[in-house]
Amino acid sequence: MARRFQPLKDHWKEQRLFLSRVIAAALVILGFTGLLVGRLVHLQIFEYQRFSELSQDNRLRIEPLAPTRGLIFDRNGLIIAENLPTWQLVAVPEQIDDLDAVLTELEKLALIEPSEHAVLVDLVRSHRRFERVKLRNLTEAQAARFAVRRHRFPGVDIQEGLVRYYPFGAASAHAVGYVGSISTRDLERIDRRGYAATSHIGKAGIERSYESVLHGEVGYRQQVVNAQGRILLDPASRGGSAADQASIGW
Repeated sequence: MARRFQPLKDHWKEQRLFLSRVIAAALVILGFTGLLVGRLVHLQIFEYQRFSELSQDNRLRIEPLAPTRGLIFDRNGLIIAENLPTWQLVAVPEQIDDLDAVLTELEKLALIEPSEHAVLVDLVRSHRRFERVKLRNLTEAQAARFAVRRHRFPGVDIQEGLVRYYPFGAASAHAVGYVGSISTRDLERIDRRGYAATSHIGKAGIERSYESVLHGEVGYRQQVVNAQGRILLDPASRGGSAADQASIGW
């Protein structure tokens, strides 16, 4: 029988093939590395200013602060329109497990009206879950009633606020007028930027005629926030000229 001879391996050919593959892989890696470095140079050097400004805008949020509405005096120096401190019932959605149940319990305490239930649900859900949402103003008696039961309402709290008050009531209403919630019609005639943090506006009488003086200028404060808009740091606020420094004599 004839012997079969196994061909000898061509080590030189295998070595060249291996080297060619290594060189090809190295070139691909160098190519991608070059693209990555080029992109980094473009972002860090040529686009630095633009992205730096975008980053700053994402990190800092400017929150408007509503000015305190100005006082109105009669010709004898008596106040006929002022602001009185009040209590506001507020809610933080992310801390409330069952919003409907909480609102129902607040209704039982006569802190909110049953007819407002659906409106308040929509109001709370329209805000981000970590934001405080004002539900309504409370009297001192209502605030005291809630304070002793606060432990039963996680995510619901009370905070200070101001409400418009007319000492002479109906006797001066025809001239002084009144304030009310900003309507769609009001938005058509005012500068919305000037009312960014305000919910009420003069509707009649002096309150409407001297609205630009009584309203004052909106202040602002810078807040450090994360990517979701959650407040991480609230530096000292910078207030605009408060309207309570203005007054109208009548």
